This record gives sequence, structure tokens and C-alpha cells, in this order.
Amino acid sequence: MAMTNEFRTACRKAGLALGILLIFRLVAEGATLLMSLLLKEFDPTARYIIVTVVSIIFLYICPMAVTMKVFGYKKSDNRIYYKKSSRLGKAVSWVLPCYGLGQMINILVLVISFLLANNKNAVEETYAPLTGGATVTSAVTAIVLAVQFIVIAPLFEEFWFRGIIQTGLTPYGNGFAILISALLFGLAHGNVHQFCFTFVVGIVLGYVRYASDSLIPTMIIHAILNSVSAVILLLITSDPVVSGFAKSQKGEELNNLENTMIVILGIVFVLVLLFMFAGIISAISKLKNNRLYRPTNNYPEMTKREKFITLIKEPVFIISVVLSLAFMIVMIFIG
Repeated sequence: MAMTNEFRTACRKAGLALGILLIFRLVAEGATLLMSLLLKEFDPTARYIIVTVVSIIFLYICPMAVTMKVFGYKKSDNRIYYKKSSRLGKAVSWVLPCYGLGQMINILVLVISFLLANNKNAVEETYAPLTGGATVTSAVTAIVLAVQFIVIAPLFEEFWFRGIIQTGLTPYGNGFAILISALLFGLAHGNVHQFCFTFVVGIVLGYVRYASDSLIPTMIIHAILNSVSAVILLLITSDPVVSGFAKSQKGEELNNLENTMIVILGIVFVLVLLFMFAGIISAISKLKNNRLYRPTNNYPEMTKREKFITLIKEPVFIISVVLSLAFMIVMIFIG
């Protein structure tokens, strides 16, 4: 009974972590909207930087500080921080299969959204939560976007999901911890299109975290994946591409820069498809031959069925999940 209570407490904490993040996401949405209105007369680059900083504070710094305080985590807590990984190279080699599997799911969702739901803005909606609908107007804007994607997001998100949440659930089953942390990772992104991609990526990152016993490989992989997304975002939101597509829809002639940027964007998408197929093949090979990444059940006191039944009976966890799903649904209609 004591162990069951400890398991429930761990599930409650995981749900609480998601709830805290959702609350601050709502605050961030309101704060960034308010700042955008107050600063509408500002220079676009200055406005983008200020709004981005406000967003980072409420999406990363504040919820992380509150979570660490509530859970009693400290910087010296060796359950979260690991100085090195004995299998760093082997772990980071999962970047290709991770990307391949994630993009396969992402493209399938985009196709379904575009064809079946007739959502012509599916690609834009996939990245809109990350950019706030902004366009890249200067080199400074591009640098800020890159720092947010490649440095800040991997550090905070890996600490949060593979660190706090997965580590907290690991004593009750490695596979269970990987699955639940990946689920919450997907829900935390607050977007239907991103959910599927980040859920699959979260599972792979969870396996890497488990096998390497370190957050460093997952942060590196996360940063590499976000680098690709950053490049695509910089191209999609750049003025030449935006104006080029606008002219194309009106049947107007494009200038040389617009033509060049759209061609580059096309080449990038072709490379994405090639990497996706290579990643899928690599993932199949690795999952088939590498037993290192097959987690064992280190909590035999409860069956898988008993774990999930206990999980769905935990009010804090279910409320956080339901509210996160509700937020995603609302964003579909108002996004």
C-alpha cells in the first residue's frame, strides 16, 4: 500500500507539473498579446524582441522556478543533473531516427489536416505558436529566434520533461516513465499539429535519456532538431518568401530575390523528406538490433494495467490533461 501511495504521488506531481506549465502558458498568451498592443507603434524588431523575452520569462523561467520550488528540487540534485554520459556518441546518433519518425508523423497530420479538414493553413499553424505569427524582419530577429529554438527551448524542456517528470516516474517503470513524459511533452506544446510530432520525438528522447542516464544527449538532439525547424521558420517567415507567395496567389511576377528564396525553401523541404526516409530506416534498424534501448520493468509490484488505472484515477493528473486538451481545441478555433 505504501508503494502504491508513492506511485500516486509521483503521478500527481507529473500532473501538477503539466498544470503549472499550462497556467503560465495562459499567462504568457495574455502577456504577449498585451505587450503587442502596447508596443504596436514600436519598431517591429524591437517589438519582437520584447515580446519574445516576455514569452520566455512566462513559458520557461517562471514555471520552472515554481515547479522546482513545489517539488523541492535543487541545483545540486543529482537525480536531474548529470555531468557526463558514458554513451554520448551512441546516444546522439539517435538524432536521425528521432527526426525521421517525428517528421513522418508530422507530415501525415499535416496531410490529413490539409486534405480532410480542408485546413489550408496547416503548415502555418504548426509553427505559429512558436513565432507568434511574426515575420523575420532583420538579422537581430533571426538571432533571437535561433537562440530561443536552439538554446533556451532544449535546455528548459529537457530539464522539465526528461529531467523532472521522467526521473520522477522512473522508479515505477522505465517504459511507463518514457511514455507519460512523452505524452505530457506533446500536450505542453498546446497545438494539435505539434502534439503528434513532439509525442513521437518525446518517446525517442525518453529512450535516449534512459539508456544514457544523462540529459546532455537529449539536449543535444533536441537542439539539432530545433535547428532544422529554425531554418525552415526563418525561410517561411522571411519577407521575400512571404511576399513571394502573396504575389503568386495574385498572379503577379516575382523578383529575383523572391524566386531565389522560394527555390531554397523547396530544396530544404526536399532535404527534409530525404532525412525523414533515412531516419525511418535508421530507426527500424536501431530498434530491431539495439537492446540497450529496450527498458525493463523495474517496478514489478504493479502490472501495466494497474499503473494506468491508478494514473487515470489521479484527479490532478487527469484535470491537467483534460485542461491541456481543452486549450488545444480552443486554439484550433481562435488560432
